[in-house]
Amino acid sequence: MKNINNLTRKEREEVIRLSMNHSIVNGKAYDNETGEYIGDRFQHEWLTPIKNINKNINPLYTKENKNDIELHCEGNGGFVFALFKSNSSILDRLPLLSKQDIARLMYIATFTHYHTGRLQKGDGTVITTDTFPTLVRLTKQRAAEYLNRLIESNVVTVSQYNELIMSKEYFLRGTTKDIESNNINYTRLFKKTVRDLFQKASSREITHLSTIYMTLPYINLYHNIISYNPHEKDVDMVRAMDTRVLASELGYSSYNKLTAMLNKLTIDNQSVFTYYIDVNDRRKRNVVVNPRVVYAGNNANQLESVKGMFNTKST
Repeated sequence: MKNINNLTRKEREEVIRLSMNHSIVNGKAYDNETGEYIGDRFQHEWLTPIKNINKNINPLYTKENKNDIELHCEGNGGFVFALFKSNSSILDRLPLLSKQDIARLMYIATFTHYHTGRLQKGDGTVITTDTFPTLVRLTKQRAAEYLNRLIESNVVTVSQYNELIMSKEYFLRGTTKDIESNNINYTRLFKKTVRDLFQKASSREITHLSTIYMTLPYINLYHNIISYNPHEKDVDMVRAMDTRVLASELGYSSYNKLTAMLNKLTIDNQSVFTYYIDVNDRRKRNVVVNPRVVYAGNNANQLESVKGMFNTKST
């Protein structure tokens, strides 16, 4: 938590924005646009909630959705927005990056700071070119080579102070208003879950994590089903993509290799991916992604339905 007297210019600008766009719920301050808890970032006792604030709150956190969605986000450590193009390969978009590179990218993205895009830890420690190797668990030489690939891919830039800045074309921590492109989709990537997965993975297992990021363009935004029509709201109209097709889309030579990799990904004894049999063709296994990792939907009932497939609790 930072005192207002110790803020940078950009942080002061953020406080001014929040002072006009926040609400107090049960004694805690929340950003009206993102719904995220902000009491751990600044002292908020001096902030004065605006009357009739509900009219300015993102619909994601209003009415019956407010508690369930909000608690889900809090319970999984908050989120960053992952930006992507539906039905478009991540590997085609980032041809210079290997699968291990992509897994590490997903991890470092969780350190993206509000609006500035600067990579920094929760205690305010800024990630620089000097501390980058430790963060990504690589030697200095390999980390430098990896960072160069990120720079060449226009994913990360380096400031004059050697700070690392995440491109808003790929990841964003802020509000949907900060998304600069109209032709892009986005989902929440939950920070605690992704960090836990990365930090507990062996060097060999890190490659497996890339599958999460690579599936984003195919995840239905409301039901977390890997599908051909990610924007379909009606679950009965979702055209699920079975593991054989998904393996081909992700560049796996065999769907058995893909499913073996998916099966190895777990968080707190829960699968990151689960399956269900296609009622129209029992030979097909369709895939669902655990909403503790990614979830874009705004409907609490839909969220609970997806959670039920993983037997997860509300938080």
